[in-house]
Amino acid sequence: MIRKGQLLAVLGLLAAMALLVTACGDNGGGSSTETSVNPSTNGAVASPSADNGGASVTPAQFCGFLSNADLSPLIKPPLGDGPEPSEENGQPGCDWSLGDTDAHLVLSLFMAPEPEALEKAATSTFQIGPDATGYVTVPGLLGSCMALVRTSSAPEGMFLRYSLRSYDDRLKGCEPGFPQVQKVLGELGW
Repeated sequence: MIRKGQLLAVLGLLAAMALLVTACGDNGGGSSTETSVNPSTNGAVASPSADNGGASVTPAQFCGFLSNADLSPLIKPPLGDGPEPSEENGQPGCDWSLGDTDAHLVLSLFMAPEPEALEKAATSTFQIGPDATGYVTVPGLLGSCMALVRTSSAPEGMFLRYSLRSYDDRLKGCEPGFPQVQKVLGELGW
């Protein structure tokens, strides 16, 4: 059971994170940031400022980065609805339902105008593979994980936003979704 003080602390943290995300989503120039795919790199996402004539990664394409087989370690039957494509601030993402536990894996691209500020605001960090660092933005609220993941080969200021929400004990924390995050990073060419 969550105590009133803990609930207020969590709500305050969520409000602060919402303000930080809102501020970071405004690039001040009034122009949108477009992430493009470079056909010569087998679909790897290129720098948002790159003018390579490639097509944008659509939310539907982003949802195609993970198959049911990729998601099977996280799914508790019966399988939920199919993936739900999303787009926020011009960046693609996807929400995968993980079965009858009301669990969801949500991954999306996130462009931060001041990545160092986000990294410093993290409550903790984790490593996925040799090059990916995750910055936990909301610590273990009810067994969930909310983090921003970055590699050295990601475009400047670009993160993979990672959220694993579940009340299922086997999906607590950030680690259960690491294989899926690593697969999406590979699909992005990061």
